[in-house]
Amino acid sequence: MARYTIRQLEVFVEAARDCNFARTADRLGISQPAVSDHIRALERNLGAALFARRRGATVVLTGAGERLSVEARAVLDQTASLSRRNAALAAPVRVRMFAGPHIFERMLRAALADFYRAYPQIELEVVAEWPTDDVASLVRRRELDLALFTAVDGR
Repeated sequence: MARYTIRQLEVFVEAARDCNFARTADRLGISQPAVSDHIRALERNLGAALFARRRGATVVLTGAGERLSVEARAVLDQTASLSRRNAALAAPVRVRMFAGPHIFERMLRAALADFYRAYPQIELEVVAEWPTDDVASLVRRRELDLALFTAVDGR
C-alpha cells in the first residue's frame, strides 16, 4: 500500500504546476532540497517516477506524474473542504433565549452549569428580564432564538 502525506501532495502539486523545484521552493518558503526530498519520498512510496529529470533541463511530468497531479488536486480539494466543515463544526453556536423569571429561578439557574459542561460548543445567553407580551415579536424578528415562560392565570 502506498503511503504519502498531505504535505507531500501539496509540494508535488505545486512542483507539477511549476516544473521548476527552485521556483516551487521559493513560492512555498522552503528549500529546494526540501522540495526534492518530498518528491523523492512520494516517488519511493508510490513506486513510480513522477518527473523526468535531466541535468540542466527543466523537469517534466511523467505519465504517472500527470495522473497523480489530477488525483492529488482532488485529494487536496477534499481535504480543504473537510477542514472548512470541521472549522464550522468547531465554531460555537450562539443561542439567545428568554426564560420567564419563574422558570429561570426554579429550573434553569441550577441546571446551567451542567448544561455548559455537557455542551461547551453552545453559547447560551439567558435573558430573564423582559416583558412577556413583547417576547413573541422578538422571536419573530429573530432577536431571540427561544422563549420559555409560564402563562399567567386567566390568559
